[in-house]
Amino acid sequence: MANDITYKDFDFLFEMDDNGELLVLVDEESIKQSINNIILTLISEKTIYQNPKFGCKIRNLLGEKVNGLTALQIADEIEIALTNWEKRVDIIEITAEPNTIKQSFDILIKYKIKSLNTEDSILINLGIIK
Repeated sequence: MANDITYKDFDFLFEMDDNGELLVLVDEESIKQSINNIILTLISEKTIYQNPKFGCKIRNLLGEKVNGLTALQIADEIEIALTNWEKRVDIIEITAEPNTIKQSFDILIKYKIKSLNTEDSILINLGIIK
């Protein structure tokens, strides 16, 4: 049944469709939203999950020098967080490239969605926090 929806979440942007209904993200888009949420949540930040360990430890790294070493540390922390909190995927590869002009990191996350048996990726740009 190719049209079955496996994953379904509300759009965190709370946008409405043409009928005035809250948009719903399904399958790949649902997982992408979850990945963004995990990465951008500070550990111990109060969340709907009410788990003080939920989130990712990259906030302090975004205040460090924009270089290859920091990029490797960011990629490692993202992999740990996604392995802990996004059980619907298997991580294939995470790369973080320093962008010294924009003072940010370009992060590419490649993963396999277990139940759909498909591969997907997401590109995120994270800037430094001062």
